[in-house]
Amino acid sequence: MYLNGRELEGTSLPVDASLVLTSDPKPRLRWTADLHDRFVDSVTQLGGPDKATPKAILRIMNVKGLTLYHLKSHLQKYRIAKNPDPSTVNNDKKTNDELKNRNDKSQPQFNEAMLQQIQIDVQRKLHEQIEVSPNHSFI
Repeated sequence: MYLNGRELEGTSLPVDASLVLTSDPKPRLRWTADLHDRFVDSVTQLGGPDKATPKAILRIMNVKGLTLYHLKSHLQKYRIAKNPDPSTVNNDKKTNDELKNRNDKSQPQFNEAMLQQIQIDVQRKLHEQIEVSPNHSFI
């Protein structure tokens, strides 16, 4: 795609497409469907989101008022949407499945008899501590 008169060749988007800014005290660019389509076309032309750079996208889009700041932010969001981090997708399910299926030998496996013995030992130590300090009331 390249500029051809007043349109970007391969699209019906005009070269000087107008930007829509919010009416906030600090106006923000509103990415309309047409503007986003133009962005996607530019990214595709540059070889995809990982190869495209904001400066190259700005040059290809050729939209008056569009800045590198707008494109850096939008490209970052676009990359995240296109290539989500697999470690964050279904993270809870993955963690739960790993815990269920994990056969980690470094983790002690307690059976009920061992747990009862631990509880008896703890109670015995607590009683010993109480006997050592009879002057304190624990009520």
